[in-house]
Amino acid sequence: MAAPRTMHLTSKLRSWLGRAPLMATGMAASALVLLAASELTAATAAVPQERSRPDQVHIRNQRTGRTSIISGTVTANRLDDVLVSIARGGENKLGSDGVERILWGEVPPSFRDGRTYFERGDWASAAQEFRLAAGDASAREVVQAVARLRAAQSLLRSGAQDPAHFTEAVAEVRTFLADYPNNRDVPVARMTEARALLLSGKPDEAGAAYRAVFSELSGDSTTEGYAPGTCMQAGMLAARCMLHAQDTLAAREILTSITTAVGPMIEAQDENSSLRAQLTRIRDEALLGGGFAELAAGNSKEALTYFRGEQTRLDSSASQTRRMVVLLGLAEALFAEGQFLEAEYLFANVSALDHGAADRVSQAQLRMAQCELELKHSDSRERARTLLKSVIDNHGDTPSAPVARDVLASL
Repeated sequence: MAAPRTMHLTSKLRSWLGRAPLMATGMAASALVLLAASELTAATAAVPQERSRPDQVHIRNQRTGRTSIISGTVTANRLDDVLVSIARGGENKLGSDGVERILWGEVPPSFRDGRTYFERGDWASAAQEFRLAAGDASAREVVQAVARLRAAQSLLRSGAQDPAHFTEAVAEVRTFLADYPNNRDVPVARMTEARALLLSGKPDEAGAAYRAVFSELSGDSTTEGYAPGTCMQAGMLAARCMLHAQDTLAAREILTSITTAVGPMIEAQDENSSLRAQLTRIRDEALLGGGFAELAAGNSKEALTYFRGEQTRLDSSASQTRRMVVLLGLAEALFAEGQFLEAEYLFANVSALDHGAADRVSQAQLRMAQCELELKHSDSRERARTLLKSVIDNHGDTPSAPVARDVLASL
């Protein structure tokens, strides 16, 4: 919105021009316009320029769970602490474990564009813009760092359309880790690297990368900067990768470590804490890992017996995670046994009901498509195409997406 003085002078200019004689000489008219323009320029210069927006650091109180916001300029974003320079000239030193997120204020245009593209789901364009921001010498180092990581995350999301992006994501993360080894987002970056390795077809390397993050947890304590939930989730993902690579011995070893460690950690948390809920979900999945190990070893009949037994033990106290993992395992066993109609029904239940579990939902949708192709109904190919496109478009950063892309290409 124009400043009041600017608006006043614009109206004054119109008034002067309206009163000028219709046959005024060119020199007189030019002088009139120049006089008004000079006043307008002076008025515009007098309007204060918009200041750069400050960063907003969201902090969670570990005791009450409440979130507060500190505005200022983040000068350091490290594994152990975050430094914020505030307007009054002071500096706040915050423990990194209490920082939930940072909304970056002063950023280059490429960073803003990358953020916009990411929110629209245009991952390839987002990656391109974030890469530009990461290399922008005018940007603050803390912003360059987060731009590099977001470029990797964008490439991860776009890999379902172009699998080369998975490999590029690995390279971007490794650049981030080499350039910013003490950044607060190092744990997230390491998890992103492991994910990209898995999606680029390297489950062994991915499992090792996840396992390395899991090792940052020792008893009930972690390496500084690492959250217990992140480390435990890394362990669960490491086990999944090992099963994907058919290394059932390593997978069982990790699953045993998880179930041994997670119980006391759960008991130490408040009843309604988000960490307790996260750890409980991980425990419920890990306890069912034996059935998936049988599937990975090719023992589909044993897996079918295992999951049918687990299904009979489900009661009203069973968690949503436990129910969905049992259904998925039973469906996978039925699929391996060639019972495609019954398997598709169970996969459909997982797809519809397992909210928030993208890996399981995309796996269920992929399997539904494969069941359709095996059943060979009159509309099976079209239904399969719809399901495969859903996996690629909506779950492009899950292990099922590359498989879905290959199956779709073969139709």
